[in-house]
Order: sequence, then C-alpha cells, then structure tokens
Amino acid sequence: MNIQQLRCIVEIARVGSITKAAENLYMNQPNLSRTVIEFEKEYGVTLFIRNSQGVTLTDNGKKVVEKAEEIIKKTRSEERRVGKECR
Repeated sequence: MNIQQLRCIVEIARVGSITKAAENLYMNQPNLSRTVIEFEKEYGVTLFIRNSQGVTLTDNGKKVVEKAEEIIKKTRSEERRVGKECR
C-alpha cells in the first residue's frame, strides 16, 4: 500500500467512475484500473462493483476509503509541518 494508491481509490469513490477519476488524476484509465486491481489482490478485498454506469463501493471499499481519507489528511498535515520546519 502506498499513498498514491490511496489517493486513487478515494478519487474513484468520490466521482464514481474510474474513467473520470483517471482524467482528474492525469492518468490513463488502464493504469488506474491496474492500481486498484493490485491493491485488491494485495489485501484480498473487492473495493468496487464495476458496471457500465461507473462504480459502487462495496462494504469493504467503504471501510478502506474511510481509512484512506484519514491517512491522506494526516499525510497532508505532516507535509505542511515538515515544509514549515524546512523553511
């Protein structure tokens, strides 16, 4: 798991579409899909139910997104703190 994977998962959940999330993240759709698949395989969970209208979070996906948002928030806070200390 890495912060980039978590940011990708959160963005997909936010917009409800891998294609739209890929555009927002300046990635191509196959790479973003691969990121999700690798995460799912690594942790043995399914995050999204995929359909022609987009994606829907599974119960496990909801838990992962909730924790990912906390981690991202803490990471941003630490990045700001370190940035201030280095000035």
